[in-house]
Amino acid sequence: MDLFKDGKINAESRYQTAFIVSQHLDVVVSHQMLNPLNYLYLDVAYMGYPVLHNAPLCKDIGYYYEGSDTRSAALQLERILMTHHDNIEEYKERNRKAMERYYVGNEKLIESYDKLIYNLFNGGNSENLTYNEKTNSLEGL
Repeated sequence: MDLFKDGKINAESRYQTAFIVSQHLDVVVSHQMLNPLNYLYLDVAYMGYPVLHNAPLCKDIGYYYEGSDTRSAALQLERILMTHHDNIEEYKERNRKAMERYYVGNEKLIESYDKLIYNLFNGGNSENLTYNEKTNSLEGL
């Protein structure tokens, strides 16, 4: 690829996220297709580093842009570069609160998984349960 030959991108071995963001990055920019919940967004945002992404299942975590809207992404990146350092504590607090829906100790999440496993072994979703991405849990329990 010309980008690689021109030194604009590179490929590295796997490193721990905390090492990479603390030593080599100012912003994590991530564009996804068909992978709307990647631990990278959660890890980076939890640590307080800015993550710019288009993952619709976690719009309220990090800095979000819709779909492939590069203009919106560019505006968000500019916002990050201009203001993120002034709001790190609020950013961390907002993200950690939003991530509670994914925590292993979240009772609603545990209840949802229990119901899914029960339904899997006992005839499917006979109760017309629906997934709520804002709470990461089932509605209709």
